[in-house]
Amino acid sequence: LEVECEVFALTPGNNGVRIDVRDTTTGQIRTRHARYVVGCDGARSVVREAMTTTQFDLGLHQPWLVLDLLCEADSPRVKALPRHTVQHCDPARPRTRVYIDGHRHRFELMLMPGDSEAQIQKPENFWPPVSDLLRPQDAEVERVAVYTFHSLIAECWRDERLLLAGDSCHQTPPFLGQGLCAGIRDVANLWWKLARVIRGQATPALLDSYTSERMAHVREFIELAVSIGAVIQATDGDAAAARDAQLSSGVPQLFDFPQPQLGEGIHTGESRPVACAFGQPRLSDGALLDDATGNRFALIGTACCLADLDAAAYAICESCDVVVIAAQERLSSWLSQHASVAVLLRPDHYIYGLAADVHMLGAMLAGLCVRLETVTAPATLHVPELQD
Repeated sequence: LEVECEVFALTPGNNGVRIDVRDTTTGQIRTRHARYVVGCDGARSVVREAMTTTQFDLGLHQPWLVLDLLCEADSPRVKALPRHTVQHCDPARPRTRVYIDGHRHRFELMLMPGDSEAQIQKPENFWPPVSDLLRPQDAEVERVAVYTFHSLIAECWRDERLLLAGDSCHQTPPFLGQGLCAGIRDVANLWWKLARVIRGQATPALLDSYTSERMAHVREFIELAVSIGAVIQATDGDAAAARDAQLSSGVPQLFDFPQPQLGEGIHTGESRPVACAFGQPRLSDGALLDDATGNRFALIGTACCLADLDAAAYAICESCDVVVIAAQERLSSWLSQHASVAVLLRPDHYIYGLAADVHMLGAMLAGLCVRLETVTAPATLHVPELQD
């Protein structure tokens, strides 16, 4: 574990990566080695710079001022603030107020044409736009900075032994609240694949599915955030008036949160719900499904289906470390709704595939074995049951 240091050079080789590290306290240079390096190092990623990849530009680059305030909780104006985030779609200067807790509030102010980044960070310039809600006597300024909201996606997230996750491989404007969520999804997709490769359970080719699966998924969220940003950031008078008229018309403005499928990769590639995230039912002992599957694949099937599954299929489950779970009423109902007798989940709880009968299930398990290029020893088979 290295703390208070920075990576300033990466040198990939056939057997690993040389990492040159500078201690930010002493200036001492140290060298470390790793089999793989995952760059979760943000928009100015050193790891990305060491890779041969470019970035797709989805068109949004807008500077905003971020103002973090430590508020006087007893101030009447602070008490009057709503305890939720509010977006002020003012064409003169769009702004956001984020409720954090009783003491902390954040304001975000969009920079307008002619604004200077240096000038807007001065108190005499950032207090007037928020003075209808708070005054200087109501709060202490904890931090003020200008950030530019980008919409970028790296073309490739893996270059041999170098990989990217989070803002290092994609940047989204914050209007959908999915920046950190996307980074978590990256790690959920990558960790189990990387673990299998490092343990010798799969070849490095398994890692190629990381970019293909995640890029299509994250792009849908970023494109939606850009479109929402266009509504919030409207500064043209006519466009803002049309937006306001629509929002105040009384007609419900429905929003369906996206549930995109993964791109091409380690799944059967069928229509939904394949390649989508699975739910989180409880087992008969009250434990969550995650607690039963652990960091493993999971086969959930009807009792009849699992009884008819042959020894070869169970052998594949052992070799691929698949936990087998007998579905009771609730999961059986879900399977029935999808005209299936079994569902196979990945370690990240995305659906690998569905089987309409036991023969299809056997073929699906054989396909999984090929896709994972499994070379591991058998694991212990465990069959918990799901409650109603």
